[in-house]
Order: sequence, then structure tokens, then C-alpha cells
Amino acid sequence: MESNSDTNSKPTRRYLWGNCLGMLAVALFLLIGTMIFLRFYTHHGEEVDVPEVCGQQADVAIRKLEAAGLRAEVRDTGYVAGKPADAVLEQSIEAGTHVKAQRMVYLTINSATPRLILFPDIADNCSAREAEFKLKNLGFKLTPPEYITGDEDWVYAVKAGGRTLSAGMKVSVLQPITLVLGDGKTQDEFNGNDTLDYLYFHKERELPDSL
Repeated sequence: MESNSDTNSKPTRRYLWGNCLGMLAVALFLLIGTMIFLRFYTHHGEEVDVPEVCGQQADVAIRKLEAAGLRAEVRDTGYVAGKPADAVLEQSIEAGTHVKAQRMVYLTINSATPRLILFPDIADNCSAREAEFKLKNLGFKLTPPEYITGDEDWVYAVKAGGRTLSAGMKVSVLQPITLVLGDGKTQDEFNGNDTLDYLYFHKERELPDSL
């Protein structure tokens, strides 16, 4: 004959197992729900093609980018004579690039009149090709480059109107720009301008006289 304690323990065990299974189901549900939410929120695995918007009016370009699943914002202005005001001169992500949905695309648009532009970071930061692309898109006209000893086609300085330009200076878009490029030749002797030469020279001077 089954004891009273065994009779009472069976419902208790069933109750405990029921609670455990219920908690497991809730945890599994929350886990799946969280994964679905994160997938939707971050657009996991979803990519879109960036459309071409250069030359289009800013409002049209923004609507086109948003329709493609991207975000867009006007970041800067330039000036190119003959192009309409508010026309897009440059987009931060090249057309045809595969990017994650909701990626921000920054636009540079054409100003209605010539103005002073904050000069971009060009000197000692990019090649001649990159510098020409950036400056022409901002509306600057380039003169024939000057050459100095250095890495071939590397931009060592930028000049305009007899002065050397640096990033952040205000420059008229109508001011002709001259790039100072490396000629591809090397200079083997110490010239005092190279960081390694400088450190080596000073290290030699610090050696004891007795050596």
C-alpha cells in the first residue's frame, strides 16, 4: 500500500517540473524575441547599393538615398561655376558601394555664390590624385604643380597666392591652388628635416667623449 508521503510528493514533483519547464519556455521565448528584435533594429545582414546623386538637387538626392534605405545629410558646400545652387557636388560614399542599411551619406552641395571655404586637410595627408579629386569637387582650380625631393606624387604642401595653406584656413574658391608634390627622388644625405635623421644626429651627440 502506497504511503501518504509518497502520495503527497508526486503532485509536488509535478509542480516543480511544471515550474521548471515554464521558466525554460519563458527564457527561450525571451531569447528568441531578443534576437529577432536585434536583427530588426540593427538590420543584421541587410545591405543596399548606394545610388548616384551627384548633380542632383539636395532635396531630391536626400529623398533618393532615403528611398534606398540610407540616411543623408548635407555636410558642406563648395562652389562650381555653371552648376545650379544646391546641386550635389560630392557624396561621402561612392555610388554602387554595398553598405549596411541606414548608413549615413554626407553630401557636399553647390553654393549659390563664391564664398570662403574651410580648406580641407590635404598637405602631407594624401596623394596628388586624391588631392585633385577633393579640390576639384569643391570648385577649386589647380595650377601646374611644383616639385620637391620626396615620395613620388605625395602632397607635401599646398600654396595659393604666394602663401602656404593649412587645414581649416578660409580660402576663396576662386583662388588658384598649387600642389607641391614629391618628384620621386630620394635624398641619401642627412638634411636635418627628416625625423629619423634628427634623432640619429642627436643620439650621436649624446655619446660620451671617451668612446
